[in-house]
Amino acid sequence: MRKILAICLSLATHLHAGSTNNATYFSTSTASSLDSSISFLEATAPSSAFDMDEQLAKIADICLTLREHEQLTGDILRHGMARIFNVNLVNEAQAVIGLEELRAVLGFAPPGNWTNYKEPSREEIAAALTIEEYYELREPRSKMRSLNSTLFFEKNFPPAIAFLDMRMPAIRAIYRLKFEEIRRHHGPKGIADRKEIDRMLEDFRTTSLRIDRAFQQIFLRNSLCLLTKGMLHN
Repeated sequence: MRKILAICLSLATHLHAGSTNNATYFSTSTASSLDSSISFLEATAPSSAFDMDEQLAKIADICLTLREHEQLTGDILRHGMARIFNVNLVNEAQAVIGLEELRAVLGFAPPGNWTNYKEPSREEIAAALTIEEYYELREPRSKMRSLNSTLFFEKNFPPAIAFLDMRMPAIRAIYRLKFEEIRRHHGPKGIADRKEIDRMLEDFRTTSLRIDRAFQQIFLRNSLCLLTKGMLHN
């Protein structure tokens, strides 16, 4: 699997020059769909009957087409390689969506540009002077979302996130509702201390794991669903 993924990355490197234009085309051509996704999120108020289990089941039941696999990569890979490449890409991209929503609820800036992968020490975390600094140090890190990644470039993520927002807007809605529920609990005072940050990060991890499992079902069933729909041949 790693060998095949390495091939995917090599192909992405050769297509580097065209990937930015392809990502821009994808974003432009799906603008109306993304607007619909935003409307969906705004309509999903806490008082509505938003069932997380139901939404996750719907995500798990999605049959991604060969063309959609290509769009997920920003059109830098054809579907044969894209289907392998996307197994890891979607899990990392949905985590970024979750962290974007968590930071928004906390009133912090969105995630910054990639840096080298480094886990902070206990001493660094203990010495944090503010809640935001503490959060920055405690936020979950991933080597695959760093300059040390052997699978992805940072530019692989914007088209993937745009695609997920268009095709599966429930992902962002799930995270947003989860974190806003905690914010409402605290009222205007906001997050009071490190324990609350820790609890929100634990909620992020739990939610991210559940979404990962839904994606596992998508990829486990993908070949069969494509064969059933006549989109893939033996």
